[in-house]
Amino acid sequence: MLATIRRWIKSLKAEKKPALVMSKNPKGKSRTNVFEELVVFKNYFARLLLIAFCFFTGSAKLYCQSSQEPDGSDRDGVLQKSFSHFPFLTPASDSEGRPEFQTLTLTNPVVVNHERMFGFRFKAPTRANHEDLLWAFVEPGDLKEWYILPEKGEMDGFTNFYHTSKGDYIREKPLLPLNGNQLILQHLNSDDLKDGQSYLIWLGFGKRNPPAMSLMFTFANFDPTNPHPLVEFEKAISIHELATGPIVNPDNHHTYMLLRPANWERSERIAEKLGGHLATIRNQAEEDWIFKTFGKYGGTRRLLWIGLNDLENRFHFSWASGESVSYTDWARGDPDNAGPRGQDYAAIFFPGHSQENKWKDWNTRARASAMNLPIDGVVEIIPTNNPETNLTAANNSVVPIRPDVTVTSDSSSILLQWPVSASDYVLVVTTNLSQPFTMFGYSEQTNREDGIIYVTITNPSPQMFFRLKKP
Repeated sequence: MLATIRRWIKSLKAEKKPALVMSKNPKGKSRTNVFEELVVFKNYFARLLLIAFCFFTGSAKLYCQSSQEPDGSDRDGVLQKSFSHFPFLTPASDSEGRPEFQTLTLTNPVVVNHERMFGFRFKAPTRANHEDLLWAFVEPGDLKEWYILPEKGEMDGFTNFYHTSKGDYIREKPLLPLNGNQLILQHLNSDDLKDGQSYLIWLGFGKRNPPAMSLMFTFANFDPTNPHPLVEFEKAISIHELATGPIVNPDNHHTYMLLRPANWERSERIAEKLGGHLATIRNQAEEDWIFKTFGKYGGTRRLLWIGLNDLENRFHFSWASGESVSYTDWARGDPDNAGPRGQDYAAIFFPGHSQENKWKDWNTRARASAMNLPIDGVVEIIPTNNPETNLTAANNSVVPIRPDVTVTSDSSSILLQWPVSASDYVLVVTTNLSQPFTMFGYSEQTNREDGIIYVTITNPSPQMFFRLKKP
C-alpha cells in the first residue's frame, strides 16, 4: 500500500519549484540540521493525502510552508512589498572588533495568513574574500519558522543550522528572551549573496511573541565540511570561550589561559578540551601569580574559577586535576556551603575586595550576581615533556628543561647537567607536586671546557621532581 502511494505521489506534477524554509522540529535533537520542503500540488486531495502519509509514517510535527501560502496568498510577495517596514541593522562589534549580540525589538508585525512576521534588513557589503553570512540568535519558544529573502527576485537560502545551549555562551549582558534556552547558529554560502544587495531575514510567530530577542551577524569564511563545524563556527563569530591566549608562568613553566565568563562545570569541560583542567594551586606563589595575572585582566575585575570542588563529598574538597589538596587559602567564614542548593566550587576574590586573593565557595554560575561581576575560569595545562611532571629514578631518557638542563638517570643515581651560563640558579626538589619545591644540599662540579655544571643525586627516591630557580 505504501509503495503504491509513493509511486502515485511521485507521478504528480508540482505547481512550482519547492521553497526551502527553516522550521522548528520539536522532537529534533540538539545540533541537528533540520529543514523541510513542502510542494504545493494542484490537486487539493493529493495535498491532504500527502499530509496523512507523512503523519502515519511517523514524521515529526511540521511548522513549514512554501512561498505560496495554503490560502493562496503570496508570502514572499507580501514581505517584499513591506520590505522597508522592517528595521535595518548592521553587524555589531565590541571595542576589539569582535562580533557582538544586539537586540531586535519585535513590534509592529507584518501579518501574513494569520502569522506574525518580524525580522530585519541588512545589506551585503563588498566582500574581498567572498565571506559567508554567519548569524546566531536565541530561539524564542513561540518561533515557528524563519528564512531569508532578497529585496527583489528569488534566491537560494539557508539549508541547515546548528542547535546548542544558550547557557554555553553567557555574556556580560543577558541574552533575550530570558526564557529562551537554545542558541541557533546558521550560515549562508557566499555565492548566495550579491554584494550591495539588501536582504530580509524574517521570523514567523503564531499568536504570541516575546518583546525582543538577541541576535548577531557578521561576514566571515566558514567551511561546513570541517570535522568540527560548530567549533569553527563559534570561532568565526567570536563566541569561543577564550578571553586570553596562552600565558606561561615563568616559575613552574605551566601554561595558563583565561576563559570567558561561564559556570564552573562548563569552564572545566572547556579546560579538559584544551588539554588541562581548571587551575590547581599548590602554594602561595602560584596563587599570587594567578591573581596578579588574571584578577584584573583587561581592566575588568574578575572572580576566578579554580579547580577546587567538593562535588563528590560535601566539605571534602579535591582538585579537578586529581592532585591531592595540600594548600588552601579560604576567606573568613568559607567554605560555608550557603544557599538552598549548596556551594560546591571555589573561586578567588577579585582585586579590591576586602578578601582579595582569598577563596570562596559558590554554586555553579557565570556571574556573581550581588557584585555584578563575571566569574572567569583559569585553565592550567602542564606540558607533557616537563620533567617536573614525569621524571622518575627509572627514567633513562635525556630531558631538556628550562634553562637548558639535561637530566639522565638510572636505578642508583640521577645526573643533572646545565650550562654555566645558568650558574646563578639553584636546584630545588620535591617528591610530590602537591608539595612546594625546596632547596637541598648538593655538590656541583663544573667543566669549564664544556661549559657544563654537573650534579649527581645518589640513592634517589622512586619519584623526584627538579627545577632550577633563581634564589
